[in-house]
Amino acid sequence: MVMFPNDWMGYLNGVIIIWFAVTLYIGYKKGLLLQLVDVVGTFVSLFAAWIFAPVFVQIFQFFKASGTGFLTINQLVVHQMNQLIWFVILFVVIRVVLLLVTPLATIISKVPLVKQVNSAVGGVFSVAFFALKLVLICVFLTTPIVKNGQEIIDNTWLVYVERASTPILGSFDDFMNQNAAIQSIITDQQLSPSQQTAMVKWLEKHGFNEVQIREYLEKYE
Repeated sequence: MVMFPNDWMGYLNGVIIIWFAVTLYIGYKKGLLLQLVDVVGTFVSLFAAWIFAPVFVQIFQFFKASGTGFLTINQLVVHQMNQLIWFVILFVVIRVVLLLVTPLATIISKVPLVKQVNSAVGGVFSVAFFALKLVLICVFLTTPIVKNGQEIIDNTWLVYVERASTPILGSFDDFMNQNAAIQSIITDQQLSPSQQTAMVKWLEKHGFNEVQIREYLEKYE
């Protein structure tokens, strides 16, 4: 896990602006076809990482459950932490492997008739793909890999991305709050009401009763 320096947060909005400008330019130069390959590769990587992360957790754990009085719930929380970390690692590795198909798409995109339309539409499409990348960054920042990830979101323009994506990704709302809650538990901070609600739902789904959940969460209130 890493802690992002608080002094650097003020520069992140500038980084987002520069990244957007560069993305727009590259999108025009790359064209639609190569970006579609990127999008498909991203979703394939997400799906594969989601499928195989639980398998790799059984092979290696980054964190071990501490021997506290609430060992059963701690084991579940630690298991989720390990699974999220493996998810991120597998996503990156699979994404890099899938980049091997990019040269084929590059050859097709250079065909004269395809090239003109490809470039024009590519610039527009790059904006939508950029928004998707920002959403994925928000998801990544809620994982245990970055201890203060939620703080980064709240103090940069990413907070608007998170809010705007909530209606579209409503089913992920509890997942995001649950991840943020685990971050707070790792750093021994209080849970927000939404984080508490997400944790209660998650723990209930895994068979814990109200008394067990309340005893575990009361130290984070």
